[in-house]
Parts: sequence; structure tokens; C-alpha cells
Amino acid sequence: MFSTVSGGAARRWLHRDMLPALVLFAFGAYAMWEATSMSVMGRVFPTLASVGLLLGSLALAVRAFLWQPAPVFAVGTVARPLLLLAVLLGWALFLPVVGFVPVSIAGALLISLVAEQERRTRRSLLTQAAALIALVVFIALVFGQVLKVNLP
Repeated sequence: MFSTVSGGAARRWLHRDMLPALVLFAFGAYAMWEATSMSVMGRVFPTLASVGLLLGSLALAVRAFLWQPAPVFAVGTVARPLLLLAVLLGWALFLPVVGFVPVSIAGALLISLVAEQERRTRRSLLTQAAALIALVVFIALVFGQVLKVNLP
């Protein structure tokens, strides 16, 4: 809960989440600054994203300052994080070549399989796959039809 560790506020500023909070805040502030030079319709998404970054960074900083959770030590290998990074890198490389919808569907399904921690039933897998496909198609429709953003 609340920190009772000796060292007080000085230790709280050294919490492991303070640096990511500051980096997120810097990215959010920079994105907000850059959005001011865009047209009214062009700045909608960057402003929304920068507000999300700013709010997330503030929440992370407040959490780190008020609450110092016990450190959690990793158990296992680094295979899963490396596979997740490989899927994200593959998504970024194949996106301009293959297109948003097929690459995003494949990436979402692969990440779902890599992140799996316990066995799922066939029905659960099919339901989650259908939901991921629907989400990707919905995002493509929103960007293409509503926001008029051309996706690869």
C-alpha cells in the first residue's frame, strides 16, 4: 500500500516507474506541441494520443510516488518477450508490403498464442480469434471510412 520504507520522498523519486513516467510525459508533451502546427482535423488523433500519454504518465508517476510495490523477480526464460518483439517487428516490416488488415490479423493471432499462459478450449480460441479479427476489421473501417485515413 502506502510506502513505509525509510528514505521517504527521496526514495520515491528513485522508484523504477518514475523514469518511464517522465519519458512518456516528454513524448506526450512533444506530440501535443507538434499537433498545434497541424490543421484542425489533422490534429484530432495526435492530440488524443498525446493526452493519453500525458494522463498515463501522470498516473504512473502518482502510483510510483504514493505506492511502492514489492519487486517482482522474473521466473523463467526470456523466450516469450523475444517472441513478442519478433511478432511486432514482423508486423512493422510486413505492414507496407501486405497491408493493414491481413498483417494485423496475423499479428494479433500470433501475439495471442505467444502470450497464452494456460491451455484454452477450442471454443475459447475460436471466440478470441473471431473477436480479434472483428476488432482489426472495425479499426480498419473506422480509419478508412470515418477518419479518412488511408491504411496500407
